[in-house]
Amino acid sequence: MSSDTESRQTTTESPTQSSHTHRSSHTQDIPQDDGSQPDQNLDSVRTTAARRRFLQLLGTGGVLSIAGCANSTGKAAKGQVSYQDHPKGNQQCSNCQFYRTAENGDATGTCTRVKGEIAPDAWCNVYSKG
Repeated sequence: MSSDTESRQTTTESPTQSSHTHRSSHTQDIPQDDGSQPDQNLDSVRTTAARRRFLQLLGTGGVLSIAGCANSTGKAAKGQVSYQDHPKGNQQCSNCQFYRTAENGDATGTCTRVKGEIAPDAWCNVYSKG
């Protein structure tokens, strides 16, 4: 009878004794969420990774400025911002917060972010509804 009891215990315990990781030929060991780890650990890891990435990007910007990639006006070239001479849907320079109409009545204006003359019905990826 004891062997019968052991047999039942083994059968009963086997699903709960399974490993806490899932192994697939396409993935590495991935911890399964069995409720034993609080979500705070995951949030902490994500926050740390996001902070690290932000600091890396911030450092890259400083290096680019020092390397002379920034221009003296602080404005980007049209090619850097994917400038196009036609609107993108309802988005166009004339309704962008950075667009300035010409004071002398010219058809083109200027932009506080992009170098050169800017057509009012153009668009670039710096667009921000004004």
